[in-house]
Amino acid sequence: MQSLDKDPHGSNSWIPVEPIFGYGYPPDSGWRRVANHRSLIILVGTTAVGKGTVITLTRQQLEQHNQKTLLLPNRRQLTDKIILMDKPITCRLQRMKLTQQFRERVAGGMASILDHLWIQVSNTDPSILIFDGLRGESEVSYAIAALPNARFVLLEAPAVTRLQRLLKRQDQFDMVTTIPETEQDTDLFPESFDQLNVGAVDHLFSSFEQKQLLKWAQDESILKSNLVSKIQILLEESQNYNTETTKQTLLDLASSRTLVVDTSQVSSVEASNLIGQFIQLVTT
Repeated sequence: MQSLDKDPHGSNSWIPVEPIFGYGYPPDSGWRRVANHRSLIILVGTTAVGKGTVITLTRQQLEQHNQKTLLLPNRRQLTDKIILMDKPITCRLQRMKLTQQFRERVAGGMASILDHLWIQVSNTDPSILIFDGLRGESEVSYAIAALPNARFVLLEAPAVTRLQRLLKRQDQFDMVTTIPETEQDTDLFPESFDQLNVGAVDHLFSSFEQKQLLKWAQDESILKSNLVSKIQILLEESQNYNTETTKQTLLDLASSRTLVVDTSQVSSVEASNLIGQFIQLVTT
């Protein structure tokens, strides 16, 4: 496994990400490494834990207290630019597999990309940089060691809650292209998860939860193909990232730099309040 000190994209490469951000080896002295910024907040969490909503509310709250924030290019954008090299890959499962291959090849995966992200010097005024986000034990372990100024906010939620959110949010990014709708959407809604042919799900949902999910999906008129594709996303993700070991790594190695919020137990406003308080505490 290589580190990004040995650039996987070629010696001394530089990849513009956005007008004020770039990755790799900057072409001149007009850039500053994001890792050296005094206040870097990193969101950690799997799909549909509520990161996007919470970030928006938290930024509004902080800026009401005159704390200027700036969002870094997010995980999705960095995956497009650095890992996929702008290849038009729309299937969520395929993107996950390619991201996993990158992490196997490059120590730290997305965290190492963040470690080699740069911002134009003229745009370093914001007191707080926010990144969405990291996943998994290997990424947070790398970030804890390589990014000493970083503070971590881990968001978690049960798989049941996350599946329902995935089904409701109707994000084009969650597309799975391996399920022909004509074969999946029948008049007969499945009576059990076994009839979905998605494989073992017991590590995500109890038998009771499976029954409740099927009833809820039918009541909400969820298409069978949609249900199958979203379960596949959670299954694939669970093969790559374990929230419990990720959380334990953060608490063991960086407890004073970490906040954990279960977004199924608090409202988005309450979660943003907790995060806002944490950020103000660790950045003053």
